[in-house]
Amino acid sequence: MNASSRPTLPSRFALAAVIHAGVLLVGLAWRYGGMDPIGRQWAAWALVPTPFLTLAAWREAPPDLQRKALALLLPLLGLITLVIVSALNPNMTMQTIAGRDVLRPIAHHAWLPSSMAPGTTVRNFAFVAGMLLVGINLLLARPPRSWLFRLLLVLVLNATALAIVGTVLKLTGATKILGITESPNPNFFSAFVYHNHWGAYALIAAGGAFGLCFRAERQRTEPLTMSPVPVYALLGTLLLLTLPLSTARGSTAAGAVFAIVILGFEVRRATRRGFQWGRIGAITVVVIGLLAAGGWLAERSIRGELQVSIEQLAASRAGQVGEARRVIYADTIKLIEQRPVFGWGWNTFPHAYRLVQTPMPGPETRFKRRYVTDAHSDWLEFTTEMGFVGLALWLTLAAGWVRWAGWSAFKSSPSREIAVGCAALASLAVIDFPAACPAVALSAIVYASIAAELGRTRRRSSSGTAPESATPSIA
Repeated sequence: MNASSRPTLPSRFALAAVIHAGVLLVGLAWRYGGMDPIGRQWAAWALVPTPFLTLAAWREAPPDLQRKALALLLPLLGLITLVIVSALNPNMTMQTIAGRDVLRPIAHHAWLPSSMAPGTTVRNFAFVAGMLLVGINLLLARPPRSWLFRLLLVLVLNATALAIVGTVLKLTGATKILGITESPNPNFFSAFVYHNHWGAYALIAAGGAFGLCFRAERQRTEPLTMSPVPVYALLGTLLLLTLPLSTARGSTAAGAVFAIVILGFEVRRATRRGFQWGRIGAITVVVIGLLAAGGWLAERSIRGELQVSIEQLAASRAGQVGEARRVIYADTIKLIEQRPVFGWGWNTFPHAYRLVQTPMPGPETRFKRRYVTDAHSDWLEFTTEMGFVGLALWLTLAAGWVRWAGWSAFKSSPSREIAVGCAALASLAVIDFPAACPAVALSAIVYASIAAELGRTRRRSSSGTAPESATPSIA
């Protein structure tokens, strides 16, 4: 047996990588998505061992996987370098004049990356880099497939528990997060401060649930009703039904596209060997039932959001803005035009936006000079803060997960459904800021890593190499 065909055994640190990822993600989800200072602080301390675990797993990884990991580590190293250089080359300083904080330009090397707030830039990106390494560790440590499936199931069950809690609280008219904490945002759901953050989190988890569902359906030997397929389908459906209930319009739209794609997979499977009319009929009945259940659960929420959309559309036709996002997008594009190469510095958007902020006319009069913390588009915000160079590095880093498994690996479940969930999240990020929530960002990283490693090991198995699932499991 040559080196390339030998089964890749798990690292001694595989269990640590799996437990670390699971505990961190579950904890962040219940701690307001990591949007409060205490949650971020304990998560930051929990991320401290991450680079040491990466180094240890790297040393034990076989040469072929070390080379594959470079597709992830080199772009990350490029981003870290960009951040460090920008922190050493500040372009603004904060001064207090007449009791107000004012940004004033200072001399700097304009041809190098620079930051408006070096301390904030370094601290925040260190947190982000730690989360990225959590996912990379799941790849380098090479946990057995059985461990990854159990981690995926735990994460889906945790999201479902949050969905049930959120649904009960929403239907009973709760005015506090988890019924105990005052929310800084009236649009909260379950343990999440912002409903679209919940929507993004639920969307990715639904990808995992339906991935488990399709995999179980493909492998089952017992009757459908005696298999776990209906349970996994129910979990994914419940997660999707909370999207309109939470009043998150962007997430609901992304969830609808996700559901159509998932439904397309099932229809394709049902028609692959000729039309199975009984199965097609069952799918139709289920879809109609789900739409009815979703409409009943979220009737009040849907009515309210529909009214808001109608008012905004009418304002736009009358020559008014109708929504703050359009003003913020236009201002953000001005920032990008001023520093298109390296941007203004990671996590400096709230400071940079003050330089170009314009009043918001029409229905947004009450927000004429409000403090804007997000661009309401992660793609625009990434480009504003790190320029097109940084955006290219981010895209290269994301491609590293695909390269780890290979494109063909994402044609099978659950990798395929998780990939669809991540794609839906990327589309949501065009009009919202899900990446600002640590629980959402870590979810995308961990689920993508599970999908990539499951895809890689399945591809090795299908090519005739001994699968990693032959290694001892936790049980």
